[in-house]
Amino acid sequence: RYVNVQAYVQMLAAGLHPAGLQIYRQQLDPVLRPSFELARETADETMLLKVLQQGYCCSFSDDALLLLGDLAWDAGDVWRARSFWEQLLPPPPPKALGEPVVWLAYPDSDLDLVLVLARLVLCTIRSGVRLEVQRELAEFAKRYPDANGRLAGQQGNLSQILHAVAKEAEDWPLPVQTSVVG
Repeated sequence: RYVNVQAYVQMLAAGLHPAGLQIYRQQLDPVLRPSFELARETADETMLLKVLQQGYCCSFSDDALLLLGDLAWDAGDVWRARSFWEQLLPPPPPKALGEPVVWLAYPDSDLDLVLVLARLVLCTIRSGVRLEVQRELAEFAKRYPDANGRLAGQQGNLSQILHAVAKEAEDWPLPVQTSVVG
């Protein structure tokens, strides 16, 4: 399969041993953190993307991915939001030391994975694929029945929130795909 050089380098960095990742972050975090903080404060998507391009595995890049997904979601771009949030799911380890991960994903996020998964279920709900919605809702409820958090403007049990949103979504028009993130 073909990936561009920048993506390949990011995939290599994501597959680094924890000690290598620590060195990577010691070098890049101080350089890129001011840009990230400014981008976060101003919700500047272009600057957040630039931070990811220059330091995909920085210690704060998972926060950048989450924010980019939130910004895309708020703009109604479900597929773009999904593409950012999916990068927060742990990748399988590289097959051998020094090889890249199989797909580009942030290596060791400290974000709440259950909330990320709930956001991905929201994307499926918004996509309008009813059978997939029912499958994901059932799987989420089975795996995380007691998970609580803030989602869709509500605080509470995530499974209950997702079910309520899914019920409401039955009357929504299907979204228009506006972009693809590669």
